[in-house]
Amino acid sequence: MEISIKLAKGGVPIRYFTHLYKMSWYKDFKENFKTYTSFFKSNYNQELKDKWIDLILKDRYFNKERYHAHREGEIDISLEELINEASMISKELKGMVNVYGFPHEKQMGYLYIKGQNRISDYPIDIVLRHIYQRGELIFENKEIDNFICAGNLRTKENISQESIGLWYGLGLKNVMTKFYNRYSKY
Repeated sequence: MEISIKLAKGGVPIRYFTHLYKMSWYKDFKENFKTYTSFFKSNYNQELKDKWIDLILKDRYFNKERYHAHREGEIDISLEELINEASMISKELKGMVNVYGFPHEKQMGYLYIKGQNRISDYPIDIVLRHIYQRGELIFENKEIDNFICAGNLRTKENISQESIGLWYGLGLKNVMTKFYNRYSKY
């Protein structure tokens, strides 16, 4: 029951727990669920959570429907569009960090995936990896280490120079230009 209460206080909706209805504690848990929801609303930042989820979706869309689709020859997109769209993702993340600090579960609660009825980690490392693959190093190694020590980021493996390779730190415009020239049909 303790884990369920912690999850509920972290913003996980009641429908996630319905499969536990046969447990001896479930009736009491369900009766007190509004208390847990109130805790979430007063202790977590829903605005930041919404912005972060929006940024995750923008990054996913850009990476799949723009960046990789161009590489595969599925769409024709200008270099300026690629640079501008990639730059907006980085700017949004920097803006969020400046206003709220580095995004993490302690601020936003848990990430509940409605259609799959599951809880997942926020893909912070994936968004950072995409930004770093595009040539931007938006945080110093010391900052990344501080995020890890504070429990806000699990690892820096996905954004290390060894992991990113040749594009690491070359700058957004340089990387996008090289990428564009390599995969453009013209």
